[in-house]
Amino acid sequence: MTFPPTKGRIAILATAVLLIWSAVFASTYRYPFFWDDYHCIRQYSAQELFSTFHGWDDPDKMETPALRPIVATLFDFQGWAFGEDVTLHRIFLTALMWTLLFMFGLLLAELEFNSFQIALVFALFVFSRAFATVNLWIILSSLVLSYTLMVLALFLFVRWLKEGRLLHLGLMSVAALLAVFTREEAYVLAAAALLIWAFSPNFWTLWRRALIAAACLLTISAVHFVLRLIFVPEAPSPKFTIEAFQMVWLCLKSA
Repeated sequence: MTFPPTKGRIAILATAVLLIWSAVFASTYRYPFFWDDYHCIRQYSAQELFSTFHGWDDPDKMETPALRPIVATLFDFQGWAFGEDVTLHRIFLTALMWTLLFMFGLLLAELEFNSFQIALVFALFVFSRAFATVNLWIILSSLVLSYTLMVLALFLFVRWLKEGRLLHLGLMSVAALLAVFTREEAYVLAAAALLIWAFSPNFWTLWRRALIAAACLLTISAVHFVLRLIFVPEAPSPKFTIEAFQMVWLCLKSA
């Protein structure tokens, strides 16, 4: 496990932990649709898909209002490709999770984690309760996709810090844009990028690149937020109340 974390080794590690999980929880691959799966995972008309770019991501308006056109496109693909075959849906979800693990492994390798440390992170994540929840609820494929795009954006951010190539900055911005229009969790990308920069070796010499990238990420989040206010005014907005801060504090303690 002291071997350098090459792409091949990271792929093997991700495959191994997911195969073990799938063997232990093989029965879950036959679990039926649940709750939101029934009306979200289906084929959408072209008009419905187009409407999600300037309105609710759920054309039926049964879900919480949001501007998430990538989510509707993903659900449409799942409905078209897999229909109501739950086994195929769960295999697809596990494949998405493999992509997330692989990208996360590449990010950790860029941050100079060794193979043993990456394997330990994979094992802790895959055999956590949070993983089971995400990997069992079919509509949470959107969450996995968003996380994958977020990790990809952070990976490209680190490459931008190290090499200063505009290609990496541009690809980071594209990944962040897709992530934000998938789930609002991607709003934290700018803060996460600055946190990674702050813990990097010789961080002070890279402050210009870090601020440029953080400004790009913050701008993307701000643009999405403004568009959401315009196109989906019913969408919930942040609340600066005592109850809201208590909920944030509870989430921090739980994390």
